[in-house]
Amino acid sequence: DPDPEPEVQEEEEDVEEESLVQTHIPRLVDVAGNKASIPRDTVLDVPSWSVGHVIRFLEVNECTNLVPAFKEKAINGEQLMNLTKQEIMSLSQNKIGPCLKFENLQNLLKKMMTSMQARQYART
Repeated sequence: DPDPEPEVQEEEEDVEEESLVQTHIPRLVDVAGNKASIPRDTVLDVPSWSVGHVIRFLEVNECTNLVPAFKEKAINGEQLMNLTKQEIMSLSQNKIGPCLKFENLQNLLKKMMTSMQARQYART
């Protein structure tokens, strides 16, 4: 009898890839850094994003220079929304431009979350 475990593992990998495709990853800024137009009714469940979703978000929003650090630290959606300015500076290797760009993206994401989600990530 063939061992069923490898099949199960393959199915799990397929599910992960499938969910990555189905999750809406928004482009919040264009190449020039201008805010992109996003439908007002767009609501994102950023806290549920995997590391892969976060990486895709960075790539889509012209922050590919941050990808290696985010991969290394395995930053998922929950962590993405909780990053402090100091942590962002560390991830961007203390480069102010990428730090400010990412902070802007983080704030735009917070505006797109439901009010209940946004309250959870409000800076105190």
